[in-house]
Amino acid sequence: MRTDWRRNAVKEKLRAGEPAYIICVRQSRTAEIVSATIASGHDGFYIDLQHSTMSEDDAAQMCYAARLAGSVPLVRLPGLNADIGQHMLEAGAQGIIAPDITSAEEARQLVSICRFPPNGERAPVAMGLETGFQPADQSLRQEVQDATLVIAMLERETAIEAAAEIAAVPGIDALFVGSNDLTSSMGLHGQYEHPRVQQAYATAIAAAKANGIWLFVGGIRDGSIVKRYVEAGASRFHVTGMDGQFLVSGASTARRAFEASFECP
Repeated sequence: MRTDWRRNAVKEKLRAGEPAYIICVRQSRTAEIVSATIASGHDGFYIDLQHSTMSEDDAAQMCYAARLAGSVPLVRLPGLNADIGQHMLEAGAQGIIAPDITSAEEARQLVSICRFPPNGERAPVAMGLETGFQPADQSLRQEVQDATLVIAMLERETAIEAAAEIAAVPGIDALFVGSNDLTSSMGLHGQYEHPRVQQAYATAIAAAKANGIWLFVGGIRDGSIVKRYVEAGASRFHVTGMDGQFLVSGASTARRAFEASFECP
């Protein structure tokens, strides 16, 4: 029976120190985003349920299709909602991103959603994707858990101040700095290289390193800035943009090229 769909290629690349390229999905509503993700050379995507009106069912179909195609689906929850988190994990999500984590207690709640007992309260493996629709097999729990990314987002100064205690919570795989929310909370929106923002990143990177977990850079689309934070210790988990942005950018480029062809003598 085929079992390679249980692999998490993003987690494997991070462990190997290799770059993983991710698309943020907000506008798409069908499984076709999986093919677009693969065709564009990305390793996976994260579905943003916090900043979209997407239904759980639409998200579930994308997760399921991604798993069968060998792409890695992650889901950003709208908050610390255990029910939605469980639904997404059972639908095939290989990672849960929790927004606006500001304390160790909230980090423990996130771990509880994503980890099996005794480390959390995730429901047992049921017949479905993980079992190849064969009878439930609890011996798969460790394999499934190892392939699940548990990611805590830091999006305000108070979260940065608590980064060390958040990173120290057993079961957290990565801290994910939401650069736009963070800089806004600091009164420095979009100033990703301001000294105070650099210090915030240094604090988060140090917390991640001290606890043997990853630090992801979020919200910055300028690769040269991201590179400097990677050189400072961040991991190579690169969210290159959002599906809607790609559509507008590609359509704009095509229109300009078409227009230019009529301007040539």
